[in-house]
Amino acid sequence: PGASAVCEVPLVVFDSPAACAGAAFSTWGGDRKGCAAYDSSDGALRLAWTNSVGAFGLGRAFDTAVTSALAATSGTVRHVRFTLSAAASSTQLHLRTVTDDGCYDQCVGLDPAAGVQTVVVRPGGHAQAKRAFNPHAIRRFLLSPAGGSGCVHVMSAALTIDTAVPPLPAP
Repeated sequence: PGASAVCEVPLVVFDSPAACAGAAFSTWGGDRKGCAAYDSSDGALRLAWTNSVGAFGLGRAFDTAVTSALAATSGTVRHVRFTLSAAASSTQLHLRTVTDDGCYDQCVGLDPAAGVQTVVVRPGGHAQAKRAFNPHAIRRFLLSPAGGSGCVHVMSAALTIDTAVPPLPAP
C-alpha cells in the first residue's frame, strides 16, 4: 500500500442562522423534547434534549456539505471532527452514520466540564445494518442522544479523508 495522504475537508461552521437552517430532532421514544436552533450567544448550533431518544439532523447546509465533500474526493472518510461544547449532559451522544445499508453508531467522547473541545469520531461502529460498514456509501451523519437530558453547542464540523485509499469498485 502507498503512503497515506490525509486531508481535512471543512464541512460547515455553525456561526449563523443560515448555517443552522433545517437542523431538527426526530425521536423514536421518550418525551419528544428535543430541539435544535441557532444560539447567538456563542454563535453555535444548540442541541438540547430532555428524556428523549432520537437523532439530530444538523441542517441543510451540513447535509449538502457532506454530500459534496464525498462526491468531490476519491478517498476514504477516516474521521468526523466536531468542535463543540457540552454545556450539560447526563447521557452519551453518538455519531450516527447513515448509509444505503443502514445505520452505524459510534460514541462521541464528551467531557461536560471541558468547555469548548474538539471531538474526533470514526464513522461506523455498532451496526443496525445489513452489511459491514462501507465508508464510500455514507449518505448522512446525525448526532444521537441515548436518552437522559443534555445540551450541546456545535461550532463546526470537518471530515478527515485519506486520499491514498482507492474507492471500492462499483457492485
